[in-house]
Amino acid sequence: MIIETAVVKNVTGDQVSVQCESQSACNHCHASDNCGTGTVAKAFPHRIHSFTVTKTAGVVTGDKIEIGLPEKNLVTSAMLVYLLPLATILLSLGLGQYLSQTLQFEGEGLVILAAFIGGGLGFSCTRKLSAKFDQRFDFKPKMIGVVTQSEVIGQWRVD
Repeated sequence: MIIETAVVKNVTGDQVSVQCESQSACNHCHASDNCGTGTVAKAFPHRIHSFTVTKTAGVVTGDKIEIGLPEKNLVTSAMLVYLLPLATILLSLGLGQYLSQTLQFEGEGLVILAAFIGGGLGFSCTRKLSAKFDQRFDFKPKMIGVVTQSEVIGQWRVD
């Protein structure tokens, strides 16, 4: 389970609105001044993520809580976002190349057009599938517990 520390912003019934800040793992070593990835991490500000979880313990606004997401869900989401568009682009490239050779087109315009169409289809499918996954209860983060100040060492940990 991937566990993140979040701050409670609002409590409404059994729903808790929380915010957590994503931080780059980069820019924390001695080579960060000479590393391209570290330079990019410095250039972009931290993002604040806001969402709602179901309350499993008594909390009030300002409390720090731990929220968790199973690794399986993270891997599935990453495959959906990265691999599905890539697969559709590669398949459409192959189809475009086949059609270009079969119809004896000069140049690679048809292949490039097929790649753009395949990419658009891949991203469209990703959007629709991610909306379906967003409705599933097992893909939502869950509140694990309330964090006391002495337990907060870093922003995230993996159990």
